[in-house]
Amino acid sequence: MDKHKIDNFLSEHNKGEFPFWRSASPEEICKQIKNLRKAYNLASTVPQELMLKIYRMSNQICGKLATDEKFDLSNIMLVQNPNSDVYINWDYWSTVDVMQWGDLVQYFEYIWYPQADDMDISDETGNWVIFVEHSGLIRVALS
Repeated sequence: MDKHKIDNFLSEHNKGEFPFWRSASPEEICKQIKNLRKAYNLASTVPQELMLKIYRMSNQICGKLATDEKFDLSNIMLVQNPNSDVYINWDYWSTVDVMQWGDLVQYFEYIWYPQADDMDISDETGNWVIFVEHSGLIRVALS
């Protein structure tokens, strides 16, 4: 997670603590890429190509933008367990953060910045991916 995001959060929450997150290990990233390949039945081993192919399978969520004042990520995807970990892919798998779905939903405005961030969110199964583009456009791919 970028330091400035944590700093911005802390400046607005005087005694608060940024929600727990961690950087995914190289092994976890490889496993997640493998899970996505399996879920979408894709042979590509190049992460950028893989995500582009999944993106092309995704559907835009009409009427919802991440830039909307009352945007709620939980309205995009029903995740049964808010404590389940999700992978937040930045920069074509060179940076991947892991945090709980419920924390991502609750603190989304501190994690995704419009005009600056493109992020892909998936769970460990790889059966779904939410693409949040820097413009606020939302797309979802389901395997």
